[in-house]
Amino acid sequence: MGVIQFANPIWLAAVAAVVVPVILHLWNDRRGKVLRVGSVELLTGGPQRMAWRRRVSNWLLLLVRSLLLVALALLMAGPVFRIGVKGWVFGAGPVADSLVRAGWERHAFQDSANYWEEFRLADREAPAGVPLYVRTSGLARRFGGERPVTGRGVRWDVDLAGDSVSRWTEAAWAIAGDSVRVVEGVSRTTGTAFHARTVARTTVGVAVDTSVLRVAVVADSAYRRDARYVNGALSALQKYTLRRMVVVGRDAGGYNKLLDYGAWKKGIGDPANDLLWSGAFPVWMEKVLFVDSGAGMKDLRVLDPEQVVPLAGGRIVAGVGGEGGRNVETVMWVIVIILFIIERILSHGKKKA
Repeated sequence: MGVIQFANPIWLAAVAAVVVPVILHLWNDRRGKVLRVGSVELLTGGPQRMAWRRRVSNWLLLLVRSLLLVALALLMAGPVFRIGVKGWVFGAGPVADSLVRAGWERHAFQDSANYWEEFRLADREAPAGVPLYVRTSGLARRFGGERPVTGRGVRWDVDLAGDSVSRWTEAAWAIAGDSVRVVEGVSRTTGTAFHARTVARTTVGVAVDTSVLRVAVVADSAYRRDARYVNGALSALQKYTLRRMVVVGRDAGGYNKLLDYGAWKKGIGDPANDLLWSGAFPVWMEKVLFVDSGAGMKDLRVLDPEQVVPLAGGRIVAGVGGEGGRNVETVMWVIVIILFIIERILSHGKKKA
């Protein structure tokens, strides 16, 4: 058993446009002018047959034009003929289990490292017109890249973590004497922060970095002036963090960190202009230099459910996942073309009459 669904049901409101040909028909169907003649005997019997023929032709033309507008509205709504499958379910939980009992199919993401990327794959593979129910973790680190956009119906529930806290030592480096500068990370569902403090080396339970951090800043002629501010930020960081650090030229070699300022600014775009002049710029530089990318695995930030669900938009294309949905746009186009041809024929015949 099949059922028709619509990818863009808002276009169904355009069906109300059928009143337009009705109004035009009533407007054009006005009484003609009175023509004075000497005798009506020559006109007896003729007008009744002509009026009857004209009335039938107008009503047929009205019907065709109305059907043409309805067909156009249905075409814009993106009709999809769905067979059998009611929907796809990803994840577990009471809602997912109830949907499975109601006839939905259970599926699973292949890799939970990036839920948005997995959703894009499922969106392409699922039959056209089939809605999706997704339940996943709400951890921010599981959602990478741009937020997906889909034309199908989606409900996405997230598991909200409790008040758990993750603490770890991000880095530790030697400074003057027997002191050590320690950077500690703290992550909660509401955010992640890093704090630095100076302690005695004997109290540190992790490996201490005793090397000199060599940083090279690369900027072409267009950004040479900005590079001076980057060097100033590095100097401020060195004084604040007490890290053994030296800025070297790119040709010097042997650097631990390479900051390609021009490529970075082009990649970020306009926000880079504001960041360079803001107080947050040294903080960003500190994260680039001293925060390991592996800290993301300890990130406990949780996204709001409204930030997780894919954006609505686009059109549904035919899926390749077997039976479930068939796009009927081609059939609707044929119907629209046929109705348009019939409307033109009837309209041309009316003008001749």
